[in-house]
Amino acid sequence: MCDTAAMKHPTRLTDIAARIGRPHHSTKDAPMYALYDQYFADLVDQPVTLLELGVYTGESLKVFASFFERGTLIGVDVEDRHVDLSDYPNALFTLGDQRSAEQLDTICAAHAPGGLDIVIDDASHYGAWSWRSYEILFPHLKRGGLYIVEDWATGYWDDWLDGSRYQEFPAVPRDGEPPKRLPSHDFGMVGFVKRLVDEAVWHGIRPSINAPCTQPRKLEWMHVHPEFVALRKSRD
Repeated sequence: MCDTAAMKHPTRLTDIAARIGRPHHSTKDAPMYALYDQYFADLVDQPVTLLELGVYTGESLKVFASFFERGTLIGVDVEDRHVDLSDYPNALFTLGDQRSAEQLDTICAAHAPGGLDIVIDDASHYGAWSWRSYEILFPHLKRGGLYIVEDWATGYWDDWLDGSRYQEFPAVPRDGEPPKRLPSHDFGMVGFVKRLVDEAVWHGIRPSINAPCTQPRKLEWMHVHPEFVALRKSRD
């Protein structure tokens, strides 16, 4: 017997994307949606509030709006490409610059006064700009919320504005002692992701081995995938 409910509302993002997506204009491929399925499966029936930075053709906003039928989906982009969301009453578009605290704070106050459950950064893919978005939006993220950073491999591309082909940097020896620093490739989004490692261990940052931990815990975990980086905000 066919499960008509499942036919009406596929519970996998990959299925929804295959139905909605336009292959030549898709901003997220099937492997990325499959990865999202792993993180969002338990939230499908929840009234989540999701903010996506970077809308482009609106394909992914529509996919997420179809998946989170009880949710509120907020698309933010610096350019209005007149995406038609008339068939998605739980989704909206608003203009905003990912670097502007004034604009993003205003958007959150208007459309997510109770806070955000999920933030997806699919905007410029420039490291400094994405870091600025994180600084602004992380305080709006609810405890236990998810922050996703897509397409961070742009930092390895020579023809990307703030990227560079992979570079290795030698460590400076110290007369038989281990080097103080192990420099690494940190261009653009790669540098941003490596900066997020500091956020993941924030609670443990202290000036000496015996000094007490006085910093609040920011993240429960940080998962690094080729497709995106996923962060869960601490519940403490």
